[in-house]
Amino acid sequence: MMDKTRKFRDEFQFETLRFYAKKPPESDERYWRKKPDGPRPTLFQHSWYIDYGQFPNGAADMAGYWVEAQITDGVVLFDRRDLAESPEADSNAVYLHPDRYEAPYRIVKLLPEQRQALLDSLVAEDEPTAPLLPIIVGKDNQSRRNTHCILAE
Repeated sequence: MMDKTRKFRDEFQFETLRFYAKKPPESDERYWRKKPDGPRPTLFQHSWYIDYGQFPNGAADMAGYWVEAQITDGVVLFDRRDLAESPEADSNAVYLHPDRYEAPYRIVKLLPEQRQALLDSLVAEDEPTAPLLPIIVGKDNQSRRNTHCILAE
């Protein structure tokens, strides 16, 4: 399974993706009142990651965040701040923006053992012996950030 996944990943070309949204008729006043900008380019969307214009691969990334949340139970994030400008940045940190029902909506830093297990599974040559996913965060994951504070930065 892992070999097939790696082969698909290595051979996949983003430019082959095409997203088309079916546009409701102009006479549907209720729809256009609720969504004046029209439909998004895909139904596969994570509620926190819908501004596809800011993503390098546009709507493909928007759909990718939704897929990632289905697999890992959240969106995996990394600290990309410049260490020279933000000494508190942690370039080795891995965060999860949980998507589980009734989970904290805060962005949570993975524990070192969670991070290592995730990294090991991503580079493993063989199938994992125990299921890693979804990543479950709990009370031990004390480093948390409110999303509205991060999005404002």
